[in-house]
Amino acid sequence: MTPRTVLALIVLATAPVLAVAQERPSDDEIFGKTYPQPTAPAPAPPADAKLETASPQPEGFGAPPAPPDPLKIGGMLYLRLDTQWQQGLPPSQWILTSPNLIDLYVDVRPNDRVRGFILGRAQLNPLVPETATVGALGRDLATQVFLDQAWIRFDIERQVFVTVGKQQVTWGVARFWNPTDFLHFRKKDPLSTFDQRQGEWMLKLHVPWEKAGWNFYAIALFSGNQVVDQLGKVGGALRAEVVLGPVEVAGEIVVRAGTLPRLGLEASWALWELDFYGNASLGKGTPNGLPQWNMITPPDWQALPPFTDSDYVGYQPGFAPQVTAGVSWTWKYDDLHTLTIGAEYFYNSLGYSDPAIYPWLIVNGQFDPFYVGRNQVGLYVLVPKPFRWYDTTFIFSTLANLTDTTFISRVDYSVLLLTYLRLEAFASLHYGVPGGAFRFALQVPPSSYFPQGIDYPPAVADFGVALRLSL
Repeated sequence: MTPRTVLALIVLATAPVLAVAQERPSDDEIFGKTYPQPTAPAPAPPADAKLETASPQPEGFGAPPAPPDPLKIGGMLYLRLDTQWQQGLPPSQWILTSPNLIDLYVDVRPNDRVRGFILGRAQLNPLVPETATVGALGRDLATQVFLDQAWIRFDIERQVFVTVGKQQVTWGVARFWNPTDFLHFRKKDPLSTFDQRQGEWMLKLHVPWEKAGWNFYAIALFSGNQVVDQLGKVGGALRAEVVLGPVEVAGEIVVRAGTLPRLGLEASWALWELDFYGNASLGKGTPNGLPQWNMITPPDWQALPPFTDSDYVGYQPGFAPQVTAGVSWTWKYDDLHTLTIGAEYFYNSLGYSDPAIYPWLIVNGQFDPFYVGRNQVGLYVLVPKPFRWYDTTFIFSTLANLTDTTFISRVDYSVLLLTYLRLEAFASLHYGVPGGAFRFALQVPPSSYFPQGIDYPPAVADFGVALRLSL
């Protein structure tokens, strides 16, 4: 392992801190929230919206009439430029990256009971060589082109709604950490302004009970931590969403090959002017099947090589809960404007108590600065369209890893410029103990294995600007 390889691994492993605004846009942002009417076409409903019921059809017709605009094509162009200030480095040596996104989608609705949807994505970073690939983390730094979604939706007797293909299904009611978001393998960036994660291949059955406001789901999972090339490796999930007076409750269970069953519980309710919520992921082992690690001895950077399997023991834990609890308060400071303040606590039994294990997690592709702590707290203030700035939104956020006492505070700014064009910018500050999750650092003196040594200073601040164009 050369110094260049180690530094590349560190940059990749800490990338979520620097590139915190690149997540996937919501379906509401892509499609809007209204169904096209016969007289005035409008943006399509979100991908998770229930198919609407058509008016009675004349006798002798085998299918409902097609809507006036059965085919929609669109997408998004997202151009970004980010930099990170590291301690002791002059501006000329700050990390510079430009992770741009291009989305294109095709939305087909031949009638009100059938819908097909395809979303393709390209991630392009012109500031990274095309050959820059780090196999240990399995990421191509320069260019990635992939299929984000590809699904068909239809109903059975207007009672059971079926969606089959690669689709987005996100669970959880929290703002920062959702341990019950079982169907995604990649964890969501808590500070991201939108979610970029790819969909998963599955067959979803949705049975709503409209009178009670309840929903039931049965899902067959065709992507998982193992290659699903046999019938016995197909996973499954069941979920129920119920309303009990002022409380909304959801429960789910997920089973996949190579992992133990995982139970999830979610609840949200209002009390006076406060909104409370909670998520709990309960079960044995890790949700993704990857091992937890016990460090026997810290890495010896003078040895050849510095990491050996005898220094670390991998295992599957026993009962390993992950729990989030949060509260928010919305203040209506005049007839048209609101301000929301929220706080969230995340207990993660799968986190680590000693930051000395972080380099080993980086080597194994398991280091995520937002999820390595055992006790974490998040605070936020949301200010949409303040005063007369009707096209502007501010978000102020702070995350604290109480385990290694590191922190990151961030402000996001967004303004709509020309109907379809939006300007976004962010700035974040890292502080706390050097070497922790949000201020990761690594200094290795020169040796025979690392002739030039390794000097990766802790982050001080991140800055980014972006233009988002809806196509």
